[in-house]
Amino acid sequence: MDSGATNEFQNGFWAMVDALYEVPMQTYGQPLGLGLFDPQVLAPLDWLVAQTQISKDEVLRLVEEGVLPRRKGADGEAGFILYTEAQLRLMNEIRSLGRYSDDELEHIIRYENRLIDSCFLEVSPYDNKDIPDLEIFKLRIQQEIDELAEEQAALQIPDRLSSFSVREIQEKLESLAKERARLEKVAHFYKDRSENDLSESQKKMYKKALFRLQWREEWFRILSINEFEAQIREGYSPEFILLGYAIDEQDRYEFGPPDWGETLAMYMDSRSRGRRFPLRTPDFVLTEDGITLNAEVTPDRYSELYVRYRLSQLSSLVAQLGKELWNPPELAAGLEKCLACDTIFESDNPKRRYCSKECRESAKHKRWRERDPERAREANARYYARHYSDALDMDEN
Repeated sequence: MDSGATNEFQNGFWAMVDALYEVPMQTYGQPLGLGLFDPQVLAPLDWLVAQTQISKDEVLRLVEEGVLPRRKGADGEAGFILYTEAQLRLMNEIRSLGRYSDDELEHIIRYENRLIDSCFLEVSPYDNKDIPDLEIFKLRIQQEIDELAEEQAALQIPDRLSSFSVREIQEKLESLAKERARLEKVAHFYKDRSENDLSESQKKMYKKALFRLQWREEWFRILSINEFEAQIREGYSPEFILLGYAIDEQDRYEFGPPDWGETLAMYMDSRSRGRRFPLRTPDFVLTEDGITLNAEVTPDRYSELYVRYRLSQLSSLVAQLGKELWNPPELAAGLEKCLACDTIFESDNPKRRYCSKECRESAKHKRWRERDPERAREANARYYARHYSDALDMDEN
């Protein structure tokens, strides 16, 4: 995407977000609520049953077996995140394809819920609805400043610099420093002020900027879930990490090749938790017995699949892992295995996948860079100008 197309897309995106803020404000006095995946916004069981036409007994069975999380809200009432409705519809849709067993289907939904709860590494948890908007905004501004500082520090790490020229690094550092200085000015202005200290225009500006930040993250959650579910519909197991994708005019996904290192690590993680299913692609299934093609193919077609799926890399890793791939050590309750460095660590949070912030950040950068290296090079040079400056476009004076 060239710079003109990128700017056009960005302008259109923020115009859409602003409309989602302005129109409901004019009509209802408050912006459109976000929170498809927010554990603070829960729907009751009866609503879920009515929306999906799935029996109450079936939903309760899925809850009891740990497929669907049923959470307790601040009012003490139990309910489901709003996206649960779409998950149940997805279950019915892929069940009709006959590709997965019921146990495997339920594993997919468990896996998706784990992804939702872990926020795909890149997205912060939802803001606490019990905290006033102004205080949330102050926290968010500081969070943005801290992330800019982390990015500045990351540019000093040699293994993250190989894709960039000296000029690109210098330009990025200058851009980060400029944006950080601007946000620090915003933070200083609001630091000791209360809601009563602000003019109506200042209130409107910070609330709109906060909405933009929140919507940016909600949009990322939606895109990530759409990508995951497109992989499932295509015929991939949930553990797959695919390097890049494109979407055509009919919203159909075309995925890049697998990252077999990360995919097999995720697959072993599932097997260590007792989820022992075949590893599926649209064209073949991998089991302990080897690769089984879904249909007969010509030699030319097999050569195409060999290149497309990087089967030489897969074969090498399968041989290297040996029996441990199929029979990884089971993880005892309270233990997790770091997906970046294989360290076993204690955790009371089953959604925590990395032993340290360093491993988490390293995995985030590696995955983002490898999924689409060319796009990553382009986006890295403009990331903060496009996302942070636009999201926080406001006159702090």
